[in-house]
Amino acid sequence: MHFFGGCQSAMDAVFGPIALGALLFVIPTPRNLVIWRERIRLERGSLMFAHIVFFKFKDPKDAPEARRRLEGMRGQVASLRRIEVGIDELGTGRSWHMVLDTRFDHQEGYRAYASDPTHLKVLQWLKTVVQESATVDYTLDDA
Repeated sequence: MHFFGGCQSAMDAVFGPIALGALLFVIPTPRNLVIWRERIRLERGSLMFAHIVFFKFKDPKDAPEARRRLEGMRGQVASLRRIEVGIDELGTGRSWHMVLDTRFDHQEGYRAYASDPTHLKVLQWLKTVVQESATVDYTLDDA
């Protein structure tokens, strides 16, 4: 199968080969880097999947402990690529107490996270202190 002007692999698409004697050198070009990035996106389907959760706690003082437990998953769940937890600072009428922003390579990675024992343990605790939550899950267009 040929892609991007006859290239058979992402490496072929990125680097224009130059033969010099018995050695083969590859030189990247800006156009080929864009092609390579797009080729990887096609091969993997998508570079990132986002899972965002907003929390309102029964007692807002539980937010720091929730943050500690959520951030404790970093490095413990194989499919979790990035985790960021923010606690609201303004406390307006529209504010949620905390937000969780997680990233995965794809939806399957998120599904693995959702059933991971480390995540389930944190989730079990959160259910005891959370009054309300809302989530948005989506594929990033340009990760």
